[in-house]
Amino acid sequence: MRVLVTGPSGLIGSEIVSFFDTRAEAVVGIDNNMRADFFGIEGDTGWNLQRLRHTTRHFRHHDLDVRDRAGLTAVFVKTQLQGRAYRIFGYKGKRSGILSTATTSRL
Repeated sequence: MRVLVTGPSGLIGSEIVSFFDTRAEAVVGIDNNMRADFFGIEGDTGWNLQRLRHTTRHFRHHDLDVRDRAGLTAVFVKTQLQGRAYRIFGYKGKRSGILSTATTSRL
């Protein structure tokens, strides 16, 4: 099983990464730490990304905005995620990125 997690450095995303890291052959994370742009140094989740990189075995991070369709396509092809079915969790703030991710996953 391969798992795609958007926002893997955030509170919920990082827990999803940790959970699936012990159960999946690959955990692919897409995140561009936009919280740092919105909230400054206090909102930066880079520390959590570094923690995940050191504590997980199957997690690979891609620094990418989820609204970048061409970038998503490249990640899906590189990580062999294309053509697979996904359950996508998100919230209103990520609506356009989730739509892009869902559409790309149907390649």
